[in-house]
Amino acid sequence: TNQSLFAKKRQVFFTYLCPTKLVELHLLLGLENARCEIHQHLFLPAIRTNTEQPYRVTGPGSRECQISDLSPSRRRPFVIIKPLVILTRIAMVQVIEERRADLADESALRVAVFGLGSMGYGIASSILRAGHIVHGFDVVPETMARFKADGGSSGEIAEVAPTLDAVVVVVLNADQTEAVLFGESGIVPQLRSGAVVLSCATVSPEFAREKAAQCEARQIRYLDAPISGGSVKAAEGQLSIMASGSKASFDAAAPILDATAEVVFNMGDEAGAGSVMKVVNQLLAGVHIATMAEAITFGMKQGLAPDRFLEVISKCAGTSWMLENRAPHIVDGDYTPHSQVDIWLKDLGIVLDIARADKFSAPIAAAALQQYVAASGMGLGKEDDAAVAKVYARNSGIELPGE
Repeated sequence: TNQSLFAKKRQVFFTYLCPTKLVELHLLLGLENARCEIHQHLFLPAIRTNTEQPYRVTGPGSRECQISDLSPSRRRPFVIIKPLVILTRIAMVQVIEERRADLADESALRVAVFGLGSMGYGIASSILRAGHIVHGFDVVPETMARFKADGGSSGEIAEVAPTLDAVVVVVLNADQTEAVLFGESGIVPQLRSGAVVLSCATVSPEFAREKAAQCEARQIRYLDAPISGGSVKAAEGQLSIMASGSKASFDAAAPILDATAEVVFNMGDEAGAGSVMKVVNQLLAGVHIATMAEAITFGMKQGLAPDRFLEVISKCAGTSWMLENRAPHIVDGDYTPHSQVDIWLKDLGIVLDIARADKFSAPIAAAALQQYVAASGMGLGKEDDAAVAKVYARNSGIELPGE
């Protein structure tokens, strides 16, 4: 259940209408447009309809709440949730968002998240779960609608921009980041002075420094804040963030960082340093995925079952975080994109552009990039990046699970 809600000891009430009706949820304080979801089902004693004595309900992982019968005059309906229960079964629900402005926590920020992909959606959901007011924007209208249904706030960019405390940009690349910040309908010129931009895409350090300077010229704070951890950790609010920027930018972004990150690495007081570290991370991560794909298909060519490969290597010195995270996709034959093949054309391309400019030889990164290029050329660019294994499978004449 929502920690900030119960920390304030606000009472959540249920009324049991009749055995064949829905359970209707009411909040004593009448929050507007609150959205709920099933948390777990519990069995209770018979509901007493003539008493104000509340039931106390607890369960694994749940905080305490109260159940009471409310008279019609005291009811403040806001959402009738899905058909949940019959007879004496009643559902615990999780309050996802409080919408009533006069009841909002003074510490709650108004935030816009641009890019609701596999990472951005999790980030937006984590910020929302922390009690902030979140507007989600994406090029896919259905994704925006889904986020609103999950508790996101509505409103057009021009309408909400002057009210925002923070903007989180979780798009694919520098071009998309530029379009969001300073494009034809760019958000930065519409923000109030003192708002903060968190830029999370993998970009070159020079690009990060340039955007920081442009924001500062408009009295907008900028945090170079590339992310790592994958879609699952994004959804859990457990990302690693490699951030750099002024102290004022860190302070303004602190509630967002708290909501989305397990660990925040402060890389310094100038934008660009965070992106340097992210590029180094991407060199390793991209090489590790390609090497995992090479190793698992090499083992298969020698007669080693891919599930056995994963079982053994994940407990040996040859393992890596990427192996343990991506090899299961190959074992399961599931290439639903959590991180697409084409991302590595961009990220390893940035690595090699920087290496070339500094006359630094990076042959292993270059070899890995060629495998992603080959995978994209096979039409696999939108598949999960573990699909780079299909390049090795094609070239060696083996069949992967699920094929």
